[in-house]
Amino acid sequence: MVRLNTNSSVGPRLSTPSLRQTIKQSYILSSLYQELKSRIDPVYKRHPLIVYQMGKVGSETIERSLASYDLGRPMYRVHSLVEENMYLDLRASNVTPREYFKRSRHLFLGKYLAREIARDLHRGHWKVVTMVRDPVAQNISSFFQIADLLIPRFSERTQANALPISELLDVFLQNYAPDGIYVNWFDVEMKPSFDVDVFETPFPTNEGYAVYREPHVDLLLLRLEDVDRCAPAAFREFLGLDDFRVQRKNEAEYKTYHRLYKAFREQAVFPRRYVDGVYGSKYARHFYSDEELAGFRAKLNVGD
Repeated sequence: MVRLNTNSSVGPRLSTPSLRQTIKQSYILSSLYQELKSRIDPVYKRHPLIVYQMGKVGSETIERSLASYDLGRPMYRVHSLVEENMYLDLRASNVTPREYFKRSRHLFLGKYLAREIARDLHRGHWKVVTMVRDPVAQNISSFFQIADLLIPRFSERTQANALPISELLDVFLQNYAPDGIYVNWFDVEMKPSFDVDVFETPFPTNEGYAVYREPHVDLLLLRLEDVDRCAPAAFREFLGLDDFRVQRKNEAEYKTYHRLYKAFREQAVFPRRYVDGVYGSKYARHFYSDEELAGFRAKLNVGD
């Protein structure tokens, strides 16, 4: 998702909070506003910082942490810049586009940001932050984020303790294949959007982060598991920020499905072919050592 900085001093101004809220809640008005803003003030001229990564890998934590600094540039947060990937959740569910928009109001802004990047990629110099995470843990978190779109009466059945773990696992495996988009995200999102191939050079697992510098883009990649340890050094190198602090909030604690999520992590028995497929992927083997992958695997119940 993209967060639109409607308080920017550049571009069309919105005079009142109520007007800004009205625009944010309307797909058509938001589209018109973004179109006008992009024509008056192209994104690349403002040297934006884009927090760009797959869902449930800590993007809100990074955005919240960076928001306390005066970056001197607009900041966007987006999970997809490739249009064919933007509505995968919608296609997997039974909700209407209108209902989906209410849930993810700013998802469509990714289309406009993608268009401007494609048009102006080599005219500006982009700053991008991305993160990776244990891919099975990421898949599970992502699944529970959209479980109510995939399972009829999910909230009602969760409250009534009427959703068996076996049913949840079946739905999970139907929607999160071992070779799905999440383990291929850098090939189907980052590479076509910014022409950066993070797999060309080994990832420094001991450091927990890497900076990739190209003529048109600087990319900072961090591992979620190491973010508390490595973020201060990473953001000092990448943005010149001193005393960077991670502002973390465990949102799962406040979600209605927290107990079910915890039970799923503890009780679900994952097929060996699924676990082997995910942890044998190029993504997993590139960003994590064999020892680290064995540690992730040990946290799971693995069957035949």
